[in-house]
Amino acid sequence: MNIFKFEFRKIAKLLIIFGVVIIFIFVLFMSSLYPTFLDTKDEVIVLLNNFPDAFLVMFGINVDTIFSFNGFYSFIFLYIGLLFAILGAIIGIRLFGEEKYSHCEEFLFVKPRKKSNTYFIKLLVGICDILIINIVYMAVYLILMNIMEGAVVMNITLVCILLSPLLIQLIFFLLGITYVSVAKKVKSLNTPGVIIGLSGFLLTVVYSTLDKSWLNFISPLDYFGVAQVIEYDKYPISNIIYGLLLMTLLLVVSYHSYTTKDIRS
Repeated sequence: MNIFKFEFRKIAKLLIIFGVVIIFIFVLFMSSLYPTFLDTKDEVIVLLNNFPDAFLVMFGINVDTIFSFNGFYSFIFLYIGLLFAILGAIIGIRLFGEEKYSHCEEFLFVKPRKKSNTYFIKLLVGICDILIINIVYMAVYLILMNIMEGAVVMNITLVCILLSPLLIQLIFFLLGITYVSVAKKVKSLNTPGVIIGLSGFLLTVVYSTLDKSWLNFISPLDYFGVAQVIEYDKYPISNIIYGLLLMTLLLVVSYHSYTTKDIRS
């Protein structure tokens, strides 16, 4: 049995549906709402200045940058990032939890294949899925940027912006894997992924509202957020460290749990 091919096909439909939805939302916002913001710039500035600063921060609105392509994208990325996070978590849960959900784990593990091999094959499938959707998304981003801005200036800031969905999705992919590896039972393959993604979104809102830098570590959606890239022209070093530590921890915990836990009878 070719586990890689089987698992890849199993996720393909989900990947296509989510990919189409995410790209549609991105193109819709950037091709319709962004030009409207530019055409009514003065009115929008007056409107935004009437809102409390806490409200603007909560929704990722920066009046100084929102009238640029990347700046407006940082505003909508809170929601684009949420969709990528949910997809990443669901991919991890589906790849590593479907056998537990269907009560057929023994089908995999009575075969002459080590649990560690199965773990890494499934991990590779998930990474390939994430790379595919992000490469397509990056291409759409650059094409639309070229059309609307007339040129694409490739620099470290743009590279970080392009990599943000990929890195966020990897974190939530590993969160999904860790959840199903540790959980005794899996009652749903989609709902936990949505909950994990929304939890990350709510933590981001809390972090943005309280504006306490020490809370940054509890907000994985912000580790590689576009707003911070726009502000610092790159990822803050602290966020890179948080992200690497969290991904390493999730890998270790999920691998240990997946390869050592006995099959539930």
